[in-house]
Amino acid sequence: MHVLKLAFKDIIQFSDKDKAYQINPEQFKDYLFDLPSLDGIHRKIQDRIKYPIDRILLNQVLNDQYSNQQCDHAVKQNVELLLESKTYTITTAHQPSLFTGPLYYILKILSSVRLCQVLKETFPDFNFVPIFVHGGEDHDFEEINHAQIFGKRIEWTNDQSGSCARMTIESLKESIEQLEQVLGKNEKAKFIIEALKNNFSSSASYGEFCSKFVNTLFGKFGLVQINMDSSRLKEAFADIIKKELTSRFSEVLVNRQIESLESF
Repeated sequence: MHVLKLAFKDIIQFSDKDKAYQINPEQFKDYLFDLPSLDGIHRKIQDRIKYPIDRILLNQVLNDQYSNQQCDHAVKQNVELLLESKTYTITTAHQPSLFTGPLYYILKILSSVRLCQVLKETFPDFNFVPIFVHGGEDHDFEEINHAQIFGKRIEWTNDQSGSCARMTIESLKESIEQLEQVLGKNEKAKFIIEALKNNFSSSASYGEFCSKFVNTLFGKFGLVQINMDSSRLKEAFADIIKKELTSRFSEVLVNRQIESLESF
């Protein structure tokens, strides 16, 4: 295998702000609770103790969402660990991109898994669970309905609208067949295609299909996935939703920060 290493500053896909934060995060300290370091995470752990968390609700919703799919023991164990007060989460999220879509979909997940491992080694008295949030309520179908594989574009076409994760997947079969042609017949390709076909045949919605595929790839690492399109979860922060709809309180805060960040 030939490995080519690039300096972070030389990756052209990142914005100047992305690079500035990675290279010198201290210049953004006014926007952060703490710096991205092990010491900073430890201080954040102490801070999170003050926040009330409905762990029972979270556990119940997750168990319900996993009830229609097989999952690794590591996933089940982590779902139960969320009931314990000394358990913390490292959370990342992404829209349900076709066949995981861009590489940073995968990197987000692996980064959260690895960080949990490092934190457990560093702070053995606490538990750390990697969480992947599916942005399934996204309505921008054109943003998630395609993938670039070995220079070839594979696209899922359908005439549905609304929440992407709620879409039915009959028309997705053709996209899986296209992917099979692109990947070829090696053993790793066969594993991917078999997993996609199995998940396709056992899923009623695109959100369920994506969740099962991600579980196939990362369940052994204990990655816990959550679908935020849950009436019980939304009810838990209904007061905040109402406040946002009636007073738009976040708009002022967000715009203020955007204007301030323009200086970087």
